[in-house]
Order: sequence, then structure tokens, then C-alpha cells
Amino acid sequence: MTDTLTRPANELLTGRAYRPELDEPGASSLSPWSEPAPALRVPQHLWPVAARVLELLELPANWDSYGASHVSSRAARRALVLLLDHGYRGPLPAVSPTVGGGVHLEWSNGADGVEIEVEPGGALDVLIDVGGEMVEATTTDPDHGLLLRALSWARQH
Repeated sequence: MTDTLTRPANELLTGRAYRPELDEPGASSLSPWSEPAPALRVPQHLWPVAARVLELLELPANWDSYGASHVSSRAARRALVLLLDHGYRGPLPAVSPTVGGGVHLEWSNGADGVEIEVEPGGALDVLIDVGGEMVEATTTDPDHGLLLRALSWARQH
């Protein structure tokens, strides 16, 4: 199946990063593909999120005509892994690219909402804006308290 996937889709789902400099004739005896991370098995209820993330990976650099970065495969994979590792089952987030090459997940219900931005380096910017009170944090911990609160709110709304 991976033979029919685009390079970004293959990288996202298999966790294998493509290194084109190793794919040149005579460049190296190493494979141009890194060692794989565990393949992602995306449950059917998250297929729309995975499909959107794959679309983001196809965006070229400067996709907004203002110099935006190409969406990082690391950020894309981390966004999906975040939902998978927490067994997320709830309303699906709006998924969009960030100008810095990250992935933005957003859930809203009227004036309330939560946002999780996965930065290209893997850090998570979490924002909860509920009842007029805004709380935010940046973390690399997938079990950070604010992140867990955000996902819990998203499941219920």
C-alpha cells in the first residue's frame, strides 16, 4: 500500500522520513528512508482528521503567499498521535496549517473553545477559552494537565 502513497503520506503513516540526499546515485549505501517509527493505525472515526492532515502535508512552502513554511511531517504525525494516544472519541477538530509549519487543532462551541497547536519541533501550545476565562501553556508532555483538560472539554462539546 505504501507504494501508492505520496511521499508525505508515507512519512506520516509509517513514520519513515525520506532523505533525498541519500537517494542520489553513488551517494551512499544507506537507504534513503530512515528506520520506521511504529505505523499509525487510524480508527475510522478519525479518518477525516487524518485525511485533512495529509492534505496539509501536500501544501508547498509559501502556501499562503506570505512566506509560510511547509507543514512539518513531525508536527503532522504528532497531531494524529496525540489524538490516538488519548483514545480521542468526540467531535472532530478543525485542522489547519500554521504559518510556522505546524498543525492547528481547534474545537469550538459558540464563544467557548480549545486549541492545540503542534509546533514543527513537537511542542504543544494549548489554549482553553471557556466562559470568558483564557488559560494557555506550552508543553512537550502529552499528559500535561492543561492538555488533558482541553481534550476532555473537546470530547464533551
